[in-house]
Amino acid sequence: MSRYTALSAATFAALIFTVRPALAIDEIYSPIAEPGEISLEYNGNNTFDHHHDKNNIAEQQTEIEWGVNNYWVTSITGSYEKNPDESWKTDAVEWENRFQFLPQGQYWLDVGMLATYVHAVQKDDPDALELKLLLQKDAGRFTHMLNAGIEQEIGRHSGPAPDRNFAWSTRYRWNEYVQPGFEIQSDFGTVSTNDRFQNQEHYIGPAVYGHLLPNLKYEAAYYVGISDAASNSAARLKLEYEIHF
Repeated sequence: MSRYTALSAATFAALIFTVRPALAIDEIYSPIAEPGEISLEYNGNNTFDHHHDKNNIAEQQTEIEWGVNNYWVTSITGSYEKNPDESWKTDAVEWENRFQFLPQGQYWLDVGMLATYVHAVQKDDPDALELKLLLQKDAGRFTHMLNAGIEQEIGRHSGPAPDRNFAWSTRYRWNEYVQPGFEIQSDFGTVSTNDRFQNQEHYIGPAVYGHLLPNLKYEAAYYVGISDAASNSAARLKLEYEIHF
């Protein structure tokens, strides 16, 4: 199969099977770019709670990602969401651009940025712009990653202040197939609300990363809500199939 055939097939798959993670629970991004790599990704999460309004909130997305060069990765993502007692609906199409600022390992900390434009599919939902600072530190067999971002709604029906989010991941690189760790995922709400901790969404829990097959990566995490606004628990799954050129 030629490079162009593979790229066309991957693009078609991403558009057809688009199924956006909740703001409080998202993929945790590395700043490291992989040049010459095209990947197909699935991300999904789901909440669990005895309160009806916080139970079974599910969001999914599929993505096609291209490592353009040593410093730039771009992707197109489609997403679906489902709230309690509602059917699945198309949520948004996103254009993500991830930038690696310096060669990996050249300095004490690897630094990058994620810039995303979110185009809402539902006519009453606003579009959005999101920026995230991406940090990574490898120390021995441990890898630590931090994402800190803001998301600002734009256009009609948009809110006046940006939403703030934070995520942390630590993993132990035991071997290629199993890398245990933990994650913290937080949504602090908008700058204007300045909510207290219990009114924000905060989650923490164990995670595992690795390869199922040589070109197939996975991430799985189970969280416990540690604030009143969060659900009792939640889960996240990511699958990524890589094609190298």
